Amino acid sequence: MTTRCELCDLELEQCIHGLAEAKRKAKLKVLVQVSPNNVAHLEGCAHKGEDEDFAKWGEITGEGAWIHLCQTMPLNGGVTSDLITNSGAVIGLQVFHVCKDCRDS
Repeated sequence: MTTRCELCDLELEQCIHGLAEAKRKAKLKVLVQVSPNNVAHLEGCAHKGEDEDFAKWGEITGEGAWIHLCQTMPLNGGVTSDLITNSGAVIGLQVFHVCKDCRDS
């Protein structure tokens, strides 16, 4: 049985509302990588390039961390997030900015 959207009556897999919800749910489980410059990135961000050395980077693994950062951090940064890295090479890194390219993806 397929589920239909309450707003447009299309199947959720085919409507804009269902696709937006699926995208939101996918972002609940993403790995957030934090650079030595205290910028949060999604895994695979082009700013890291091909360099595989993450010796100075940390990670935030909590569910919903990326959504929380995007909702609480201003576009221009300037505040310190309440989330800190809890895994990766460096534990305890704070986030001062969210990568604009990652935020827009």
